Amino acid sequence: MAKENNDWRKEWEERVRKRKEKLEASTPELFKILKDNHVKYFRVEFQGGGDDGSIESISFNPDPNQKCSWTIRDEVGANKFEHNDYSDEALKAREKARVLAGLEEDPTGRGHVQVMFIDKWDSLKSVIEEWSNEYLASTDIDWVNNEGGQGHLEWDGEEIEIEIETNFTSTESNVFHIKAPKNCTNSKEKSNG
Repeated sequence: MAKENNDWRKEWEERVRKRKEKLEASTPELFKILKDNHVKYFRVEFQGGGDDGSIESISFNPDPNQKCSWTIRDEVGANKFEHNDYSDEALKAREKARVLAGLEEDPTGRGHVQVMFIDKWDSLKSVIEEWSNEYLASTDIDWVNNEGGQGHLEWDGEEIEIEIETNFTSTESNVFHIKAPKNCTNSKEKSNG
């Protein structure tokens, strides 16, 4: 049994090593593709649970003159609030940033600014998604099992930030044995009658 566990561990370690090697090899290629396409920012949202996880959304800024949502949030002051701040001021700032970011991404209200280049952007999105999946798999952070987790992976043109919130349930069993006091009996009292 110990040998089987050891073999399994070696297999797992080899898989992790190969995954990290693939990530190291693909990272320079990803940044070259981003640079060639004038992408200065991307954000990937992911979510998992019950032994499965996936990329939920990918946003990126393919136009060097287009402001990314993070810049817009800074400009309207939405980033000064904590994520769990639900005051009127924080909610108004977030809503204003959301509307302005939507206008920045789609000023005509017809879908996307880059409609004629959709194949190019879909390909770029696929490259970011594939790289993000490899990156998440290489972190050894369990964001898919049990209740899972969610988070985002963000690149701001200089460094990658990853924020993951994981959820899990812990079950604990306790057994207590309590002895009854000696003056307690199970027999019914007999009444004299």
